[in-house]
Amino acid sequence: MDLGGDRYTLSLTAGGGLQPEQSAVLAMIHRDGEAWCSTVDRAFAEGCLHPDTKTAHRVASEIAVRLDALSQEERGLLIKANPSDQTMILWLAACRAYRIVGEFAVEVVSDRHQVFRTDLSPLDFDVFFEAKSISSVKLQTAAKSTRAKIRSLVFRFMREAGIISADGRIHGVLLTPAIYEILRNRPRDQRYFPNHWRRL
Repeated sequence: MDLGGDRYTLSLTAGGGLQPEQSAVLAMIHRDGEAWCSTVDRAFAEGCLHPDTKTAHRVASEIAVRLDALSQEERGLLIKANPSDQTMILWLAACRAYRIVGEFAVEVVSDRHQVFRTDLSPLDFDVFFEAKSISSVKLQTAAKSTRAKIRSLVFRFMREAGIISADGRIHGVLLTPAIYEILRNRPRDQRYFPNHWRRL
């Protein structure tokens, strides 16, 4: 059991949902080579984001973490995409930025979809989290309230992105040409989206 190199981060609890509007604003004003913390500070200073409070800064900083997981091309697409594509891109960003989200998407959600199981409940996440805790001190020591908030946010991400329905059923995702092009040569990223890729 290797507890070193624990790459799980639990900071997603500070960022709320996928936040497409704020994400597009930060992506649009970000300058090449600029630190994301500077982008966030400038967004509030220039009135692009509001209100200018500590809570709002924490949320924006976490949004920036997700945006940093996207390429410049992907952020450009986010800015001009329709709302549906925006949530798809932000779901991809969340899966890349947060190991716990990406692994749940691949190992539970997509695996179930591949065998035509559409049911998904919060208990499934709890079982998954416990299994991952075996090799992660960070997950082992997470407070129950933190675990519950992570679970709630992961399900919120999935609902907003259309991955699951309001009653917890896994949806096969219909990808637009723009999103498909992003994923076409990236097998790992493809598995963040419930889709029978072998059929495409």
